[in-house]
Amino acid sequence: MGGSTYPIVDFLVSLYNAEYARPDAYLLCRRISDEHFDDVITVMLWFREARPSGFDLHHIFGSAGTAVMMELMERFSIWPANSR
Repeated sequence: MGGSTYPIVDFLVSLYNAEYARPDAYLLCRRISDEHFDDVITVMLWFREARPSGFDLHHIFGSAGTAVMMELMERFSIWPANSR
């Protein structure tokens, strides 16, 4: 896991729960390619458009969604008490 991984993880976790992670847009933009940046913008647009209906990141993973997000947060030590 390189340093460029953390801004992406922060972005994904913030979509799940903004209390656990707040993405640094500057780092996110500097550490990813133009192609990945386009993907980030696309995901942000999906969430903005779907938010009123209650769609959330963990719904992408189906019934295991919450467990997937918890594992991601544990792997990268992203918890309120362990914030980077």
